[in-house]
Amino acid sequence: MKKKILSVLLAGVIVVSVLAGCGKKDSKPQEGNKNENEEPGKVEFDFTKNLSNKNASDKANAVYNWLISIKGKYIISGLEERCADTGNVEFNFIRKETGKLPGLRGLDFINGDYEGVVRRAITWDKQHSLISICWHMGVPGSVDAGYDSSKSTCPDLKEALNNPESETYKQIIADMDKAAEPLKQLQDAGVVVLWRPFHEFDGKWFWWGKGGSESFVKLWQIMYDRYTNVHGLNNLIWVLGYSGAQTCGSESWYPGDEYVDIIGADSYSNNSAENGYSSLYSLLNKNLAKSGKPYTLHECGRIPDINALQSEKVEWLWFLVWHTGYINDEKNNSIVKLHAAFESDYVLTLDEMPDFSSIK
Repeated sequence: MKKKILSVLLAGVIVVSVLAGCGKKDSKPQEGNKNENEEPGKVEFDFTKNLSNKNASDKANAVYNWLISIKGKYIISGLEERCADTGNVEFNFIRKETGKLPGLRGLDFINGDYEGVVRRAITWDKQHSLISICWHMGVPGSVDAGYDSSKSTCPDLKEALNNPESETYKQIIADMDKAAEPLKQLQDAGVVVLWRPFHEFDGKWFWWGKGGSESFVKLWQIMYDRYTNVHGLNNLIWVLGYSGAQTCGSESWYPGDEYVDIIGADSYSNNSAENGYSSLYSLLNKNLAKSGKPYTLHECGRIPDINALQSEKVEWLWFLVWHTGYINDEKNNSIVKLHAAFESDYVLTLDEMPDFSSIK
């Protein structure tokens, strides 16, 4: 059965209508390209500003409103790339097995891979992929030191965040500014970024969470203010990524509606997919439902049970499977499960993503 991606007309909401011939195809697309016999999605929208950043670009607002409009109708398939993955190893694995590619590519500024991330983000954005960027940000003063440093402790974080004259505070600002530059390059290239900083904060295994919820909220707000009001980064959609811990959805970690666009949870649970995701959804919904923000599965080890998501009305905007040992590991994601997801009418793949390239 062919799929028509969204045709909704509401005040303040974009309309995305994928023209005839843009449904599921049997032929295999080339890497990063739509099928030649498909026409790109036509995007029409008004200029109502719905993002937390009132100066957000028209394209960022278009992407955001489109995401909201597919909630409960579809889920976007996503995969986090291996670090500095110029060979697209796991993306090619999915394409080889299913003839499809994910509709969302996850990237990471880890180890200072700014130039590479920018290059790959631009390449995939041109193919209509959504772009998500996280950052395993090293402890202040060693920002590009990588994963181990991100799990270190910043002992004077609370004190530093209350004292802009402290050396640690100044270092935090300098580190943030370093990542602002590649984000500016992406803005100049017309790339909208699902920006997912300080992820899994409530798990308290990264330095930005080890200082507790009060310090985290201040840290998030400082970055938001600096990126939005100092650097003028209007291409960002701010994704708040809770972990799968029982604090998921806790208001004590919530920076506030004016600093967040999408609320996410993650899951590496060994429980059945439907139970694990329903549990996370319930935790979010119980505590943060009044925010009105859409939810997403910002990171996971296993592709969710698509039938369960539909029957239980778990309305994630996308799922993002982690790299290296997850997508191509039978214990986590079997070939049968891979086919079930990427061939489902409920799951959007790269060849079915709208073309936002005409919006700058």
